[in-house]
Amino acid sequence: MNRNNVIFMSLGLIVVLGLGVYFLSNMPGRDDEVAEMPPITNPSGPGEPSNIPSQPQTGSPDQGVGGPRASEEDPLEGNVSQLAMDFTLKNLEGEDVSLSDFRGKYVFVNFWATWCVYCDLEMPDLQALSINNDDLVVLAVNVREDEKTVRDYIEKGGYTFPVVLDTQGDVNSIYSVTAYPTTFFIDKEGILLAYFPGMLTPELMEEGLKLLREN
Repeated sequence: MNRNNVIFMSLGLIVVLGLGVYFLSNMPGRDDEVAEMPPITNPSGPGEPSNIPSQPQTGSPDQGVGGPRASEEDPLEGNVSQLAMDFTLKNLEGEDVSLSDFRGKYVFVNFWATWCVYCDLEMPDLQALSINNDDLVVLAVNVREDEKTVRDYIEKGGYTFPVVLDTQGDVNSIYSVTAYPTTFFIDKEGILLAYFPGMLTPELMEEGLKLLREN
């Protein structure tokens, strides 16, 4: 075997090995790392929450209070007479804020993120609802974002309702939130009456407040 034949055989072997590695690495079912899902940029309306990007979960999901999903006929019909899990988080001033601090008022606990388009669309209506109803507190729970990012967003929007930081996602996990925005409706005694996974329209917000006042 001459030198040229040896060279050609070596090159051929390299090509075959390279193709083998390529096809093995692209076989169906391969467990590739899941990339973070980008925020939705073309919302189609209420009830279509943005998916949460893939990331480690913390907390105790087995203690979740999500319960049965709201029905299509009555989107605010959910948990009845269930005590909402209390929690304490820091606000943008570094102060401790607990859900139980707002006993005696109706509470919308709204889980959100700055990257969530539906949350952004919902915020001005939550602000208006908060201003126009003295018996209601909108408690905005930001999940897994840093204080500066959240502060810049809140200040730019001119929002005045209380905002707390669930930086590790513990409360998010306890409440079994899987998409943003998700809002929980809690009465004056701290009873969770219903929840809604998706963007609330002003009409749904009023329906939620009516539900709280009538129970």
